[in-house]
Amino acid sequence: MIPGWFEKKWVDDESKALGLFLAILSLRLDYPYDISRKKMLYYPFSSFKEAVLVRLEGNELYKSYAVGTAFFEKLYENEKNKKGILDFSRRIEVLDKIEEEYSEVFRKAYLRCIDYRRIGKETTWKIQRLLKDISAGVYGERFKTLAGSIRVEIHPLEVKTRMGVLCGEAIHLLYLLNASNIASYMHVYPFPVLEKSFIESLK
Repeated sequence: MIPGWFEKKWVDDESKALGLFLAILSLRLDYPYDISRKKMLYYPFSSFKEAVLVRLEGNELYKSYAVGTAFFEKLYENEKNKKGILDFSRRIEVLDKIEEEYSEVFRKAYLRCIDYRRIGKETTWKIQRLLKDISAGVYGERFKTLAGSIRVEIHPLEVKTRMGVLCGEAIHLLYLLNASNIASYMHVYPFPVLEKSFIESLK
């Protein structure tokens, strides 16, 4: 069940929803550790801030950043225990429920910020192959949410061996996943980019 402190206004437009989704991904997959005091929010928050800055600008950036910031604050204040610790297991419950409940708006918001120009026609089929393999669990998964977002740490040598490309090209393909905003926080792949419909839409 989504907690009572959650505010539905955080998902009433796509810019806000993107900020919320990026905050969830950071807290759930980029920083999968207990937060023992409020100061430790700095680590996942810095990742969130960078992710917003490379995806949005102007008023959309402001709204996205404001919602993400508010969510960090509300989550810690309402879900920490009596010792001031926000443990990871409790975060999993809360964050997964929100991501699953609002998956449709998160999907639309995230796919809007994909920079298709960075992929390039000559590498499209390789990016598709790589995403299919990631989605199928070929490279393993350290963490996976209910909605299907995952954290997977891929070594270029794995890509080289699997796809039969040179090591330099393997590094470049992983770079493109990040440069195009398909991946988030380097090793995090949000559920919208792992869905068959998105992968097949790349042309």
